Amino acid sequence: MSGLDVIVNAELAEIDPARLHRAAMHVLTAEGRATGELSVTLLADDDIRAINREYLDRDYVTDVIAFTLGDEGSLMGDVYIGYEQAHRQAGELG
Repeated sequence: MSGLDVIVNAELAEIDPARLHRAAMHVLTAEGRATGELSVTLLADDDIRAINREYLDRDYVTDVIAFTLGDEGSLMGDVYIGYEQAHRQAGELG
């Protein structure tokens, strides 16, 4: 694996996938990650709740769920962002 590969699935109209991609790349680079694969998916409340229930046995809406797919020390994973919940929390936290 060479370089960083970030795949963004952002079907929500108010999100610019290219901007989210740049943000993810910025964070990974700032964390000193030169190689890896990361998938970032934005989900509505019902969808992230379903993933939370199915994989973590938690029946509630959350802001983020992350799964590591690679070996220890490597960067390979999926990040699911509960966009609606994260948006509510951002408003609450200013």
